[in-house]
Parts: sequence; structure tokens; C-alpha cells
Amino acid sequence: MQYNNDQWIQVESGLFLPKPLHNSQRKPERQAFLSAPQEGEQKDDWSAHWKAHRQSWRTELEINAERQQFLLQRLEIIPDDKKQVYPFKDVPLTRADVEWLVRRQEERQASVNGIEEQQQGKIDLRGAVLDTVKLSMLKLEEANFAEAQLRRADFSFAQLKGANFISTQLEGADFRRAQLEGALFMFAQLGNANFSGAMLKKANFMDAWLSGAFFMFMELKGADFRRIQLKGADFNSARLGGADFGRAQLTRAKFGFAKLEGANFHHAQLEGADFRGA
Repeated sequence: MQYNNDQWIQVESGLFLPKPLHNSQRKPERQAFLSAPQEGEQKDDWSAHWKAHRQSWRTELEINAERQQFLLQRLEIIPDDKKQVYPFKDVPLTRADVEWLVRRQEERQASVNGIEEQQQGKIDLRGAVLDTVKLSMLKLEEANFAEAQLRRADFSFAQLKGANFISTQLEGADFRRAQLEGALFMFAQLGNANFSGAMLKKANFMDAWLSGAFFMFMELKGADFRRIQLKGADFNSARLGGADFGRAQLTRAKFGFAKLEGANFHHAQLEGADFRGA
């Protein structure tokens, strides 16, 4: 069914895009989506569709036209940091929503550059509600999750270089083998989060809460853990050369066989910490 009003036009695949603006320097969004499975077809049909169109990172059915319009309306909200107004603040989102937003961002980038670029991420999800949502294997470099609710969210194997998780609720989140170089976790709540095998070079955890978090076998050279709550955290066999634990709370933390060349523990609380083999 074709949907039209003064602002939006629906293309063949069901995606809503803004109508081209006349007498404006703004470039219209490229309408390049190819035909997709029809309503009522199974998830496997969509999986094959995404793979055929080089979007194998997508796993969910395309969101319907009504949901697309809702997300587009939210994107019209102008962010205001002082008033803490963000497009998706307090809005519950699903993986299907995030996939659609990421693909839309990719389309917009390609329309600006005039070429197809497989660049995803850089989306603004500040304050969104994504508790327990499975976001594994998505490409979300520099995505902004500040102040979002992401308790027990699954980011395993995701590409999150430079992502912003400042002041985010991430208790029990799964970051196993995620690429998190340069990610920002200041003031985040990360109790019992799992970072096993993740890449965290130059990630910033200053003033975050990480009690019981798992960092086993991780690459953490130069990571910033200053003033962090890390009671019982597990750093066994992690590579921590040059990491800064100044004034961190490390009671009962585990550093067995960790590489600690040049690491800074100045004024850290280390009661009961285990450094055997380090």
C-alpha cells in the first residue's frame, strides 16, 4: 500500500523517506532499497533477503510502515543536552528498530557521498530503553548510547569503536569479544558486565561502577580505570600494560597471570586482591 502525505513518501520496499525538497541545497535521501519479502513471509525469507543484499548483519524482519513513520517522527526531535531532550529518550526499542535506523544512516551517508559505503553506526540512541535487547554482531562505531538503559543487553562480537556509553545502565551486559577501542564508559553502571575477549585499548572507564565485571584475557593496554569501583572484578590473564587504576576500588579483584608492565595503582585500594603469577 502506498502512503503519502506532505512530509513522507513510501518507496517500494516499504521504507519511508522524506520527499525531495525543492529550491534547497539539501540532498534528498537515496531511495535504493530493493524489493523485500511480502508481509506474512517467514524470518528465514528475510534472512536470505538480507544476505542477498549484503546486509547479513541484519537478522530481524523489516519493521512495518507505521513503526517506520514513528521512528522518523522521533528523529525530527532536535537534541538539547541542557534539557536532556533526545530523539529516543525513554523510548523502548527492539533490535529490528536499531537495524532499520542503522541502515537508514547508511543510506543517508551513501547519498551524501554519492557512492555505496558499507558504513554503519554513528546513530543517536541517547536515553533509549534497550534492556535485554540482542545487539550482537552489529556495526555501531561511534554510536551514542549515553544515558540509555541497556541492562543485560547483548553486544557480543559487536563493532563499537569510539561508542559513547557515558552514564549508561549496563548491569549484566554482554560485551564478549566486542571491539571497544576508544569507547567511553565514564560514570556507567557496569556491575557483573562481561568483557571477556573484548578489545578495549584506550577505553575510558573513569568513575564507572564495575563490581564483579569480567575482563579475563582482554587487551586493555592504556585503559583508564581511575576512581572506579572494581570490587571482585576478574582481570586474570588480561594485558594491562600502562593501564591506570589510580584511586580505584580493587578489593578482592583478581589479576592472576595478568601483564601489568607500567600499570598505575597509585592510591588504589587493594585489600584481598590476587596478583598470583602476574
